Amino acid sequence: MTRTIIAAGVLIALSTACSTLIGLDDFHPAGASEGGTGGENDGGSGTGGMGGTSGGGSAGDGGYVVPNPNDCIRATLSDSFVVTSGGGVATWRIPLALSLGDAAYADEVEFRIRSAAANKQYQFTPELLKSGDKNCFTCGQINVDVGNPNPGLYSAVAGTFDVGILEENIYRSQHAFSLKGFIFAQSEIVNGQQTPIVGGSCLYVPTTYLGHDETKTATVDVSELRYNAPEEQPVIVPNATVTAVGADSVWVQTGAGEYQGIRVTCLGEPQRTAGVAAGDVVDVEGIKQWLPPIDQTIVSICNSGGITVTGVGAGTPTAIDIIQSIGGEQYEGVLVRISGSLSITGVTTDDPVFGSFYSIAGTEEGTIAGRPWLYDPTQDAQALPNFASGATMTAVVGIVDSMTDSRQDLMPRSAADFENYTPAP
Repeated sequence: MTRTIIAAGVLIALSTACSTLIGLDDFHPAGASEGGTGGENDGGSGTGGMGGTSGGGSAGDGGYVVPNPNDCIRATLSDSFVVTSGGGVATWRIPLALSLGDAAYADEVEFRIRSAAANKQYQFTPELLKSGDKNCFTCGQINVDVGNPNPGLYSAVAGTFDVGILEENIYRSQHAFSLKGFIFAQSEIVNGQQTPIVGGSCLYVPTTYLGHDETKTATVDVSELRYNAPEEQPVIVPNATVTAVGADSVWVQTGAGEYQGIRVTCLGEPQRTAGVAAGDVVDVEGIKQWLPPIDQTIVSICNSGGITVTGVGAGTPTAIDIIQSIGGEQYEGVLVRISGSLSITGVTTDDPVFGSFYSIAGTEEGTIAGRPWLYDPTQDAQALPNFASGATMTAVVGIVDSMTDSRQDLMPRSAADFENYTPAP
């Protein structure tokens, strides 16, 4: 049978086979062991008892000895662990396998080590038990249900813990540490202090090293995603507004300005973006990638994640007015509005590389290319009659899109994006 308990915030399951834990007789009051002479009980300055290979005991307060590793149950650590942090304290929770000599049971517990600082070495001795309780600030603990008679608390009474946080941010977690000669003694809480139980059992963890390198799924806005997130980074973009919808892509923003827009897509799989409309508020989960065929940063939703609509029509796709060039990656994927005395200077429908485009003259950077990939104005004679050289408008709105010839083009979304349109004569 397996019982599960919550101990100090850690969920632990342990087979009742652990009721076979051996007992030890190596815990003695100070002055009673062969390892040394203890101090007087009146708080004098005598030396606590010594025992085993590590020694121990507290001066003048009824010390106790550290058991010999050979008398303890040997335990091995998993090669993976969980790191959590909060309030400036990192907590390492590591699966621990006990070698009880019974292959029929997979006895596993978890122990945790809490540390107030990284890149530091801690030498665990019985002295550390004197100032802590079950939630000690710097300690090594195992909390486990051993079945009889009470849930067990095991405290580190010997050993060295070297901890290093190589990198810890919203994108990645790299931790490494080593345990050297750890002995965990069965303990109890007495007056707020952890005290090993005389004759209790103990666990021994030989010297070992563990490393942890985890890529996290980062919750970011679009500008953080574009500017700081590394390539192939899993991301979640919450509360984004859809600004445009294409055949197999949507464009979203979480603000207005540079680096605030991005394409979300799985090329060739329109079903992954089906049911999403401009103005919807969505949560996006995917992978930041660089897409070489179109030289563009995207959020890929091909292999994981997707788009979840959280507010139908609840957003406002607001275009930002710009007077500078739309060139450069800062406006890629952003919904912009360009105003002025604008005119169509040419329409190409059979370009061998790009298919079709039209030229818009009168912008601050001269002539820019318009792409019919979201909306083709040449095919909407009712709304935009005679869309050809000589047609004019006072402003044009669209998504800035990068092309393989290293220029930025504009993709209007509907006839309404051509403001005050006048047909060509």
